[in-house]
Amino acid sequence: MHKLHRMITALSLMLLLGTALPVPGQNVKQKLQPPRNHGGFFSYAFSPDGRTVAGGTGVAEITAFGKKSSLGGEVLLWDLKTGKLKNTLGKHGNSVDWLAYSRDGNVLASASTENGVVKLWNMKSGKVIQTIQLQGKPASSNGFFPFLILSPDGGTMITVLENTRKIGTSKVREAGEMTAWDTKTGKLKWSLPDSYLQAIALSPDARTLVGWVEKNEWKQQGEGVEGMPVETHVAFWDVETGKALRKIEAKEFRPRAMAFLPDGTTLAGFDYQVLSLLDTRTGQIRKGAKWDKDRWSFVSFAFSRDGKLVARADTQWIDLLDVRTGKVEGKVTTKFPDNWWQPVFSPDLKLLACNYKHAPTIIEMPWPPQTSPPEKMAAEKSAMAAGPETMPHAKVSAKAVRMWTDITGKFTVEAEFVSSTGGKVRLKKTNGKNITVPVERLSAVDQQWIRNHKSN
Repeated sequence: MHKLHRMITALSLMLLLGTALPVPGQNVKQKLQPPRNHGGFFSYAFSPDGRTVAGGTGVAEITAFGKKSSLGGEVLLWDLKTGKLKNTLGKHGNSVDWLAYSRDGNVLASASTENGVVKLWNMKSGKVIQTIQLQGKPASSNGFFPFLILSPDGGTMITVLENTRKIGTSKVREAGEMTAWDTKTGKLKWSLPDSYLQAIALSPDARTLVGWVEKNEWKQQGEGVEGMPVETHVAFWDVETGKALRKIEAKEFRPRAMAFLPDGTTLAGFDYQVLSLLDTRTGQIRKGAKWDKDRWSFVSFAFSRDGKLVARADTQWIDLLDVRTGKVEGKVTTKFPDNWWQPVFSPDLKLLACNYKHAPTIIEMPWPPQTSPPEKMAAEKSAMAAGPETMPHAKVSAKAVRMWTDITGKFTVEAEFVSSTGGKVRLKKTNGKNITVPVERLSAVDQQWIRNHKSN
């Protein structure tokens, strides 16, 4: 009888929740004011304090009365709360397609990968600190993750240039020279030739640079080329001097993008099927989150501050995964032509800056924030020390329409929270119908959302 009851409960939840639903239209939090002239929007970055969104515009070439001129190629600053454009910084001479803030938010780095111009901006004055002219185009992983890193203190800029080689009648692009620049003086600190990097990351303490190196032997194969790996390892360098520190032979670690988790020792590497977790002390590799075959390609990712969750975004889907188990904690989908382009997550993973319906837009994710603003960190740390019952909760709007996900991550529904009692939650779907679902059958994120709401 109990087994039959569980089967009926599971079947009821499947019927109630259905499949993943597109929700971005209802989740638009803020439309950002566009400048008068621009050539599209190519990059975004959230300031660490969550008050400002930086954006990079593309260049539009125009001809009027026989004269050629260009528009755009600038760095913009928006007020996140109002969406108003509050400042336009200087031109780059080409599309600005990469942005990064220093940890304290006082320095903003911007880059145009086409012409190799990198600019460092003082956010208090809005003035340029330095302009660095790279001697080539920055390399990238699959064209999505340029090999550009701003150190947390804003004092060092790491760049890796693209190297083009001719193999027979074809061309091969590889990661070439790796350089480190002093952003205060604009001078080159060190340079290493022929890096052969496939992915790169900076340790949280900014002392160590880590890269996955794969050197290939290329040969003409028909009309194309074929590469055979002859050297593969994870390399470590001293950020200050560029000195090689050590290598780890990790044949199963082949990431197309990677980042350190907050513990400072675990390197998370994204390949086409799984998130591999490399212990940089021992060289041991564990397999973490896995994803569906149709979700191997993504253009943006970010980890929660505790390193337990990772958010990934493509142009038509977004998911929130448990780093170690791969459990889907949240999911959002859209359909063409309402894709989101150049998506970037806020530090708390709650917001997404992107191009939506041809406009710069902030979209609210249907899950609670995964981190806290800097001004709340001390309070949360004290609360954690005192015990879980004293942990502060974010205020949650009960009237907000959000995406609810079952414990398996397979079924979702877009609905408004109505009430929770007796271990069950009552939701109002967007079609006006009410449904009741056992709380224990919802994802951990949704269960926490309910607890937070009941405590407010």
